[in-house]
Amino acid sequence: MSLPLSGPSRVAIIGAACRFPGAENLAAFRALLADAREAVSTIPAARQGLARGAQRAGLLADVERFDPEFFGIAQREADQMDPQQRLLLELVVEALDAAGLPRKDLAGSRTGVYIGISTSDYSRLQVGGNGTLDLYSGTGNALSIAANRISYVLNLAGPSFALDTACSSSLNATHLAVRALRAGEIDLAIVGGVNLLLAGDLMEVFANARMLSPDGRCKTFDASADGYVRGEGGAIVLLKRAADAARDHHPVLALIAGSAANQDGRSNGLTAPSGPAQVAVIEAALADAGLQASDIDAVELHGTGTPLGDPIEAHALAQALRAKRASALLVGSVKTNIGHLESAAGIAGLLKAAVALDEGRLPASLNFQRVNPEIDLDALGLQVATATTPLSAQDRPAHIGVSSFGFGGSNAHVILEQVAAQPERDGHAVLDGAQAQIWSLPLSAAHPEALRELAARYADRIAGLASNELHDVCYSAARHRDHLDHRLFAQGDRASLVAALRAAAAGQTHDALWQGQRPAAGPRKLAILADDSALDDGRFALGMVLAAGAGKQAVSKLTGRWDLLLQAAEAPAGLPERIRVLHAREPAQALALLYVHGHDLRWERIYPQGQFTELPAYPWRRRRCWFAPLIAQEQPATATDSNAHNQHAYRIQWRELPKLDAQPVATTDAQRWLLVGGGELAEQLRTRIEADGDHVVTVGVEGNLATRKATVAGALATQGPQWRAVLHLDALDNRSHDSAQSLFIGGLATVQALIESGQQPMRLWFATRASQAVVARATLDHPAQAVLHGIARTLANEAPHLLGGSIDLPGTADHGEASALLYEAIRSPRAEHELASRDGAWWAPRLQRAPVAADIAVPPLDANGVYLVTGAFGALGEHLLRWLVERGARRLALLGRRTPDAAALQRIEALRAQQVRVESFLCDVGDADALRAALVTAEKQLDGSLAGVIHAAGAFEGAFLAQMTEQQVAKVLSGKADAALTLADALRGRDLPLFMLISSAAATFGLPGNGNYNAANAVLDAVAAHRRGQGHVALAVSPAPIVGIGMEATAPAALRAYWQRLGLQPLQVDGVLRQIEQVQDIHHLLALPVDWKEIARHVGDTPPPLLSELLEPVAAVSAKPVASDAARAPWRQWLIDAPTAQRTHLLEQRIGEILGRVLHLPTGERPDPVLGLQEQGMDSLMALEFHDNLQRASGLQLPSTLALETPSVRSLATRLLGLLLPAADTAGHAHGAVPASSPAIATARPSTLANQPVHELLSLIAGLDDAEAWQELITATGDA
Repeated sequence: MSLPLSGPSRVAIIGAACRFPGAENLAAFRALLADAREAVSTIPAARQGLARGAQRAGLLADVERFDPEFFGIAQREADQMDPQQRLLLELVVEALDAAGLPRKDLAGSRTGVYIGISTSDYSRLQVGGNGTLDLYSGTGNALSIAANRISYVLNLAGPSFALDTACSSSLNATHLAVRALRAGEIDLAIVGGVNLLLAGDLMEVFANARMLSPDGRCKTFDASADGYVRGEGGAIVLLKRAADAARDHHPVLALIAGSAANQDGRSNGLTAPSGPAQVAVIEAALADAGLQASDIDAVELHGTGTPLGDPIEAHALAQALRAKRASALLVGSVKTNIGHLESAAGIAGLLKAAVALDEGRLPASLNFQRVNPEIDLDALGLQVATATTPLSAQDRPAHIGVSSFGFGGSNAHVILEQVAAQPERDGHAVLDGAQAQIWSLPLSAAHPEALRELAARYADRIAGLASNELHDVCYSAARHRDHLDHRLFAQGDRASLVAALRAAAAGQTHDALWQGQRPAAGPRKLAILADDSALDDGRFALGMVLAAGAGKQAVSKLTGRWDLLLQAAEAPAGLPERIRVLHAREPAQALALLYVHGHDLRWERIYPQGQFTELPAYPWRRRRCWFAPLIAQEQPATATDSNAHNQHAYRIQWRELPKLDAQPVATTDAQRWLLVGGGELAEQLRTRIEADGDHVVTVGVEGNLATRKATVAGALATQGPQWRAVLHLDALDNRSHDSAQSLFIGGLATVQALIESGQQPMRLWFATRASQAVVARATLDHPAQAVLHGIARTLANEAPHLLGGSIDLPGTADHGEASALLYEAIRSPRAEHELASRDGAWWAPRLQRAPVAADIAVPPLDANGVYLVTGAFGALGEHLLRWLVERGARRLALLGRRTPDAAALQRIEALRAQQVRVESFLCDVGDADALRAALVTAEKQLDGSLAGVIHAAGAFEGAFLAQMTEQQVAKVLSGKADAALTLADALRGRDLPLFMLISSAAATFGLPGNGNYNAANAVLDAVAAHRRGQGHVALAVSPAPIVGIGMEATAPAALRAYWQRLGLQPLQVDGVLRQIEQVQDIHHLLALPVDWKEIARHVGDTPPPLLSELLEPVAAVSAKPVASDAARAPWRQWLIDAPTAQRTHLLEQRIGEILGRVLHLPTGERPDPVLGLQEQGMDSLMALEFHDNLQRASGLQLPSTLALETPSVRSLATRLLGLLLPAADTAGHAHGAVPASSPAIATARPSTLANQPVHELLSLIAGLDDAEAWQELITATGDA
């Protein structure tokens, strides 16, 4: 039977969840409406901060509590998340569960998210001085993230919108979702709204505006109506095209027949409702639904209960829906029950209407005694539903309209349609008497305590159910729920299931119960044993070693008829029902063991038939998640006083080094060198290396990132002696490199191939030619090659154990000289990461204070000259334009890839009002022809010659080098690095008084997670030096992050916090501009408000060479990460003293303490040692802090990506133990080894491994689709 539709474009509501005042879930909401209860109450003492202008509100309980572990969110991040985001996440899960949609099935799907949200109370509480602004405050409080986080958590590929139209937000969100579904843009929509009342300031504002009812009751259409009462809550509905819902056998709550949205325009006032606009939006929704006014049986009013709004809405309804009808149009408002939920009001009204259609009766509207004298109900054909009223039985489905109007004039109306009958779903299984006695029930949760509570709920649910009903519960739990890490499997008849579940809830064992946990690294392989005698009589013995081990039968010997499993796999329809008669078919118990230890089973074979039914709700394990209050309000340190900018000006000065002494080969064993690119130079270097007895592999690289990486990886995978070094010589090939992108891609390919190869120890060196400004105003021929120095500086922080360094050769060196210099530098023991050779000497960079003149007279700019600015429409561009005008510029040419937006156009007009001529040009600055044409046009239109250039364009998209994509490279380098190169080339020979490139200090320090950005800015620094080498004025300005601008504004909050922990504070933009005016005779200015004591604390006893002239060696908390016993002393010594068998466990404890602090776990709570770090909330941003703390404590040299590469605390402890005590014998003490007391597991013979019935059992495990996969899983060892 197909789902009855009233039209071809209906949209079905297939699932819903809510959290309203007085109603924790949809069932409670139904009861609240049926009982005609008002859930508004006096504001409790615990939330008295809201009682500013109001004494009553519709409130939720425990808004500060959340279950972060379920979503893999760390406590510290959850503390900073707006509780509205947290509530939405829980509601989405509940709605998906109600619809029977496992979350894993939505990954990558065209599912859209549309969320109505308006207020930011949580953010205002923090900013107002009551709490700290943590590294997650940005994403935690951005309204856009309310929708985007849902898409992120579920891995959705559809559009993700947060919509703010005030009180109509969530109904407008519904309208947009319906449109997207009808247009085929998405296949499923997650739609909702949320509103939480956390700060009292808006309550006071609304009360002062006389919008709130003094007695705290919403009295819609009543004569005593005097305002509304605020409420909080949220709801989610799942929408699907009705035809698709019928095809997929979804239960449907109601249909959306039509929807419309419009705006008041200029009415009687910005916040005054417009009757004509309300009429228009209702009529548009009717037309969209293909309905007549007489088809509408009731309307869920916007109904705020205000003296002005109620009469306008009543008359608009009558005008739009007046028609010949047997009875008056029923009206009511859910605001009388739960208050005005503002941005969630529309979805609350929609859900009330859907419930009414589902039950065939309209709930009562409360607080109505005497009609507003401005509303003549009889004349208007309206009737307030003062009691529960049946919807008229007719020969058509009933319809209810839902209205929602924003106080800024944004209106929405949605028409719901009753579902006449539900679709047939998969159907009940037909069970005979024997089959109906045995069932398998899988349950899972994100935490063992939640699993125990869930077991109790299921025990209550199935007690007393008939066989078919019990079958449907088991079917639904198996096929329509996600299978999480903590699992149980109950098998038996109804009584056995109930008893097993009650035992699980009490933490006890039972013969019909299996429990376990999916290991952090995924399901363990199984060792399967059999003998010939078992083969002879058709019976097998199965033993499984499951190292995660918490179940009742972690190792079990099972016997039974395996031929039935063979029948199951051979039967097209799946597993025969008799397989579940376990008292005769014990082998099926193997599925229980597979399931509880993390294997995903093919439930469609185990339960081929069934009907989805309501299941117990997931028991959230909530805890308090709230920002930490400040003891004393602190503000970020910034350089703001009049002399601060003079103290923060730095430059790079290259120092000549003593002669490098190449060391003889330290080992008698031959080693290998890999030379990547280099052409003829590589061949000459090969000769030198092989003369010392080592082997050399050379590869040429061309193509995209994947191709180049594969080439290098293939070379690294070849057999031979141990690798000694990799030299990236690609920039030294004879062919011409014009693109910074192509050079970066080449270097990145080598880095990624080396990281992924796992080949250690090995050092990577980058070689360039004339890309560094070693001597002032010297010729610098290849500025594009500076990208490789940017990669090297980044690698020094992300994977210091892999970096040898970067070497810049003189531009005049031939292949013979260049190969000799490279060999000399690489074999030198000097601890320099950057070297350059000039005039027979070696040089290295040092950071120094820059010469400034505080009293310098800044000459005015040429009022007749044209000043070209790229990136002028960004936040920094606005300040640069103002600076140019203040210095006298009157002709500005603004170049960009996009048309200026409204804000930029306003700024342009403001400049023109100051008699400044401004023209904007669409131009890709990286396109040489387009740039030259734009320059000619600009000079012509502005009647002047080019007098200056400021290149401030750029983009930021961070990633670790190991995970960086070609698209991320292009996004960052094209508009910044390649554009700067094109500018310099186009302006070759033109002597401009001003040529300024806005770079970043990130390039100098190689901040981790920013390799592409670092490299792009390294090119800008080189371009400035290149221009000065040609005899022109040029300055690259590399500021620390500037407050609210560029990378400081767009970088993740954790990265900004990381900068500050390093001692790098944000700058004020005016200070940067002042430094630009006062520096003297340098090509590169670094504006760095640095806390050198903090820097010293991080770098340890021996400062990096770059900082050695500014930092005095000081005692630091962390040891310098070098591979010496002294450096490893902090943890090495107590490990030596500890009993051998306890070392890994002790390391687990220490690592867990550090991780707990990073995750901000509650006092006394430790991280799970086997659960994945990322599953516990660790992300790439927290990994930086975890890395720093772990490196400081252990004294080890660790890669920045350590936390992302290691699955758990336990595996990390094992890894660190090997680094701290490399010679220690830890065999037998590692977690996961099989204890000696375990039942013996014999080695299976090849004939056993190939036995088909065993394979058929494994065919029920998801992901094992061929013999090769089975053979990999079934191993001949007990610890596979």
